[in-house]
Amino acid sequence: MRSLALLYSSFAAAVLIATLSPAHAQTSPDAGQIAYNNACRTCHSIKEGDNRLGPSLYGIVGKKAGTVSG
Repeated sequence: MRSLALLYSSFAAAVLIATLSPAHAQTSPDAGQIAYNNACRTCHSIKEGDNRLGPSLYGIVGKKAGTVSG
């Protein structure tokens, strides 16, 4: 359970860093996709059940932290 919390906090830190970068200041319709491709895609997928080094991010938006088993 501790490693899962560490994983989620690392993900949150990566997202925060990506959103504070100078590239994010120049927003475009594709800015989120570019940030995901550059920072998250190697370890994560947005497809259900496609777990890589990190868990799938499918359906993660709106979920309370720590509620997914595994």
